[in-house]
Amino acid sequence: MGPQHTFKECVSIGGDLDASMRQYLADVYDLDLNVGRVLDTIDELGIRDNAIVVFSSDHGPAPVVAGKKSARTYSNNMLGYAGTLHGGKHEQYEGGIRVPFIIR
Repeated sequence: MGPQHTFKECVSIGGDLDASMRQYLADVYDLDLNVGRVLDTIDELGIRDNAIVVFSSDHGPAPVVAGKKSARTYSNNMLGYAGTLHGGKHEQYEGGIRVPFIIR
């Protein structure tokens, strides 16, 4: 099941897919800019060789359905997708616990 399932569900429950995607892409862009600012500042200060930068996330994407209660009750615009991994936030499957982890 691909992200199209999540997109269709968003629309079927009254979410605004275009607004959701704009928000998601803006969030990713903002995160990218700010991580870049932190790394650039560390380099400009000349402390790169003495600094460890760790980037991680706390969980996978919010699930479409959390148990029997729909997570959509809280947001019509949850568009997270764990790729081929099963599960997401609030679950102990790979989709919920595999997260980005980068060290520089």
